[in-house]
Amino acid sequence: MAPRARLLDLFEGKRNQKVILTISVLIVLILEVLIYLAAASQSGQKSRVLVLDESGAQVYETSGTTLTSYEKLAFENTFGPLKNYRIQVHTENLPFPFRAWSSAAVGIPIGLILLVVFLVRCYLTLVYGDQEKDPKLLGLDSEDTRFGSVLSLFRRVSIFHVGVLVVISVLLFWIVPNFLGDLIRAGLSTIREFKWFFVGVASFLAA
Repeated sequence: MAPRARLLDLFEGKRNQKVILTISVLIVLILEVLIYLAAASQSGQKSRVLVLDESGAQVYETSGTTLTSYEKLAFENTFGPLKNYRIQVHTENLPFPFRAWSSAAVGIPIGLILLVVFLVRCYLTLVYGDQEKDPKLLGLDSEDTRFGSVLSLFRRVSIFHVGVLVVISVLLFWIVPNFLGDLIRAGLSTIREFKWFFVGVASFLAA
């Protein structure tokens, strides 16, 4: 049976190390620039053109400050002459989405690295089979003591596990604040809608 290939074999030799390191750094830098540009495009001054009918109901919306010739033609073909409608321009300043940018800037590169590592490991396992590890090499014979158990636990933790924990932390950093914000808004809306009920309950409990 052919000797099992290792990912470390790709990095042997200074030339391979420099090439792989240079390519990796360039890919990460390009990815970070794209993530920043995507986040920056969602911030700043944003304008929308709203077309309202006589009753004030919105019938059309598009980004920008004016309707293009094509948009005017498409609108009139669908809704009729534009002069029968009112046009309003709404402008708002959107802050830089720092939480979304930081989550993407950390989570996406690490997630891609973990995906590549996982695919390489799957390929090596399928081609060369799974290599059984000797318990003595892993230091499992020292688990009789508490310190030996801790050492064995740290030996089993790989960079793959650390990366997964980082990705999960980034997802929680992005999801939990949004969930709490939606929950608070829903709670305040419920209290405003049924305020007399809550006032009655509070009065009953205070009595």
